[in-house]
Amino acid sequence: MANNLYIWFKNNLSSIEGINKILMMIALASLAIRSGNFYMTHIPKPFEILFVMIVFLTTIDIVKNKKFKELCNSLPKNIWFALSTLVLSILVGLLITIFIKGVSLNFYMITEFGRLLIALGLFVLIFFYTREDKELIKKFLIAIISPILYVVLLVYPQYAFSHDYAHVSDGRFYGFSSNVNTISKLLLMPAMFFISYSLFWSKS
Repeated sequence: MANNLYIWFKNNLSSIEGINKILMMIALASLAIRSGNFYMTHIPKPFEILFVMIVFLTTIDIVKNKKFKELCNSLPKNIWFALSTLVLSILVGLLITIFIKGVSLNFYMITEFGRLLIALGLFVLIFFYTREDKELIKKFLIAIISPILYVVLLVYPQYAFSHDYAHVSDGRFYGFSSNVNTISKLLLMPAMFFISYSLFWSKS
């Protein structure tokens, strides 16, 4: 497994698209150690930094190698329509809130909308980079369910109490995050995956 990943990493260092695939895996895995949020600290987290790098390099790759058609065809038209409708409806709601309801535009509203755009952008990028590499989906899945490693701290709770970077406070497990709600969501993803995998027979 580790050797296969090493070979895959090495083979993907020869192109911008390959480098972006590696950065995408690292970005998804970095969510497991996310601490704090940009709204409170105004300091970009590893995921945001990597996401900006991926978008920048992807833009260069698409323009340089004329991959506009590949980008558009990576998602079905009905999904493009759904995403466009979602963003448009949120923008309309935001404008109504500001100009009709009289609610002042604040930094929190901007970051919330930015968070949505990042999520949608990540969704599109994953489809784009897995369009010709279906095996890549498995690697992205491994990165997403990486928080399952926290199970070690449940088996050996003394380590969770003895380190500040993986701690328990007031009887609640925070992991590498400073927010108990964040870690609960991160643990829910691998839990759902393994429950689904155990309930439904896989042909792979």
